[in-house]
Amino acid sequence: MREVWPQNQPLLVRLSAVDGSSNGWTIQDSVAFAAASREVGVDVIDCSSGGFGVYEYPSGYGFQVPFAAQIRREANIGTMAVGMINDPSQAEAVIASGQADLVALGHAALRDPHFPLHAQQTLGATSRDAAYADWNIQAGWWLGHRESKLLQLGPWTPTVEARSKTMNKPTYVQDYQAIVDVLNKYNEGCKQAKSSIMKPAFHEQATMFGVDADGKLTGGAIQNLFDGIDTGFRPSPEAQGAIVNVDIVGTAASARIDTNDVSGFCFTDFFNLLKVDGKWTVVSKIYHTHVAP
Repeated sequence: MREVWPQNQPLLVRLSAVDGSSNGWTIQDSVAFAAASREVGVDVIDCSSGGFGVYEYPSGYGFQVPFAAQIRREANIGTMAVGMINDPSQAEAVIASGQADLVALGHAALRDPHFPLHAQQTLGATSRDAAYADWNIQAGWWLGHRESKLLQLGPWTPTVEARSKTMNKPTYVQDYQAIVDVLNKYNEGCKQAKSSIMKPAFHEQATMFGVDADGKLTGGAIQNLFDGIDTGFRPSPEAQGAIVNVDIVGTAASARIDTNDVSGFCFTDFFNLLKVDGKWTVVSKIYHTHVAP
């Protein structure tokens, strides 16, 4: 196939990196297969897995990403990660951490056919003035005008009447407001440079990763954020964090905050939240830093 396929086009091979049964094809078999494939001109291994009737491996968010990471590392070949990758920040972390070279979507694209375009906005790859520049012109033009109006209005909040009708029910409205309250704790803690204000927003095992102004991946335990806030972080008086979007799916949610003019920099923060024992809490924070305009 490499002989007839254009040399300037990548050749990808989709592979079940493991069988559903641990007694079948293993990850070491796939590493050997990938290394041999590289020698005959294959560029990327798309790493799925088998599972007809049985699956004896962990199954959860990004459950097939470790297969892509191991094949990439041990076979020295590009990989594509798949499997319960449902959030733009989750996909970005797979690439930024070097676990894979590409991320492919399946069910997530069925649920949201515009996932790549939404991810572009969520990850801050578009400017506020041209958030829909890459959409088809018919839709993008109208959505851009709509976005301007939504930014003027700010996040929607329910009326007192609507709240009273749903006070004892686990509704989307209540979850949305609870998440906004959590994010406001983070914003207020940043504004006052006090970790004690923002700590209640985070789970004790929360993590933080991001790309600094030099393009380097940094992060670790959330305590690193608290230490930085308490020892040296000094926001400018004009600093203001704006909640750009909140997306809730059951007991999981993602959100984005844009903060402008903080000590000469702007931050775009992406939060993953979980509802644990009826309480929303941030379990991971991914950030992007860039020089303020």
